[in-house]
Amino acid sequence: MTQVGAPIVSRTGSVGLSYVECGAVFAGAVLAAALSFVLLTFGMAIGLSATSPWPGSGLSAKVIASIAVFWAMAQQIGSVMVGGYVAGRMRSRWHETGHEAEFRDGLHGALVWGIAVLISALLVFATARAGMDVASKAVGSLTASSDAMDTVYRQLGCHGHCP
Repeated sequence: MTQVGAPIVSRTGSVGLSYVECGAVFAGAVLAAALSFVLLTFGMAIGLSATSPWPGSGLSAKVIASIAVFWAMAQQIGSVMVGGYVAGRMRSRWHETGHEAEFRDGLHGALVWGIAVLISALLVFATARAGMDVASKAVGSLTASSDAMDTVYRQLGCHGHCP
């Protein structure tokens, strides 16, 4: 029998070693998050090209919303599947029986899903925070200009009669 690639590593008798290989899990999670971002951006581009500002043209809002929900779920599931597959393939094999190897591959895939969700949530919250900062600065500047206009109206002696 010919062996292709690195030989199977035997870790029998090793005490204190983890069955989880963090490098493989993080590599799969980063791949899943990146692929999810690319596919979500692609879906947004297609969705925006299907809309129209003119009445009676383009797809209806109900159809676009349905497709957007489907695409958001499908791209997330597909991205995590690819990341989990990569993590399962990257981990080193021990002397395992058939079901044990499949279980550990699946466990690495589940950990990829968890970490990819955390990475995506952090990116979403960071984006929302930046958007709220911009919005609060805009509201602050509008409030300041409104206060300045009130001062000008009072100095002119307008009491609700000025434009």
